[in-house]
Amino acid sequence: MLEVTTGKTGRRGEEREFQSKILNGGVYVDQNKFLCHADTIHWQDIVKYPRLHPIVVPTNSSVTCHKCHRSCTGRCWGPKEDHCQSLTKTVCAEQCDGRCFGPYVSDCCHRECAGGCFGPKDTDCFACTNFNDSGACVTQCPQPFVYNPTTFQLEHNPRAKYTYGAFCVKKCPHNFVVDHSSCVRACPSNKMEVEENRIKMCIPCTDICPKACDGIGTASLQTSQTVDSSNIDKFINCTKINGNLVFLITGIKG
Repeated sequence: MLEVTTGKTGRRGEEREFQSKILNGGVYVDQNKFLCHADTIHWQDIVKYPRLHPIVVPTNSSVTCHKCHRSCTGRCWGPKEDHCQSLTKTVCAEQCDGRCFGPYVSDCCHRECAGGCFGPKDTDCFACTNFNDSGACVTQCPQPFVYNPTTFQLEHNPRAKYTYGAFCVKKCPHNFVVDHSSCVRACPSNKMEVEENRIKMCIPCTDICPKACDGIGTASLQTSQTVDSSNIDKFINCTKINGNLVFLITGIKG
C-alpha cells in the first residue's frame, strides 16, 4: 500500500511545481514501453525509506520521448518548463531530519512537512505528514483536555478540535459522530450513539448495545417468510425488531 503526497503551490505570485513523496512502500515499473521520463525522475528523493523498499524503474523506453526542459537540469516529470522535479531530500544538509527547500541548515523544513516546503515553519509545508490544523501541520489535533502543571489537573481545552481524516475541525460533518475526539462514520460495536448538547457522540454501552434489526418480510428479510436456520444469525444481540417475528412449530421442534 502506498501513501502519496503531491501538489502544487505558489509564493510571491510564482507557481512552483513540486514532487510527490511516497510515505510507505517503494516504486516498481515494468513492461510499460510507452512510459516517458521514468528515468529522469530522482526516485530516491521521493521514497521515504529507499534502503528498505525496492525501487525498480526502466532506464529507457521504446518510444521517442521529449527531453527535459533545459531549466530542469535533467530531472523532470515531463518536457515542459513547469515539469521540473524539485529535489527536497537528497540536497538537504545533514542536520535536516526531513525535507528542505535549499542546501543550507537554515533551509530545513519543519519535521511535520510532507513532500517539501517553501519555509521553515509548520505553516510553510506543501502537505502534512499527519494532520492539518488550519494550515499548520501538527502531530495531533488539539485535545479536549490539557494538563495544568500548576494545579496538577486536566482542564478543558477551549481550542480543542476533532480529527476528521487528515484535518482538525471544530465540528464534525452532520453525517458523522464523535468517538473520543475523532469524527467517525458509525460507533463501534461496544458503543452506542447518543446526542448531547446537539452533538452526536459514541458512549460505552452499560449492557447490550441497542441494535435494530429487520423483521420477517422487511428490508434484508423481505423474501423470508419465517425465522429459520438461514436467517436466524441476523437476530443476534437485537434489542429492537423493525417488523414481525414469524416461527413455525417445525422450526422449533424439528
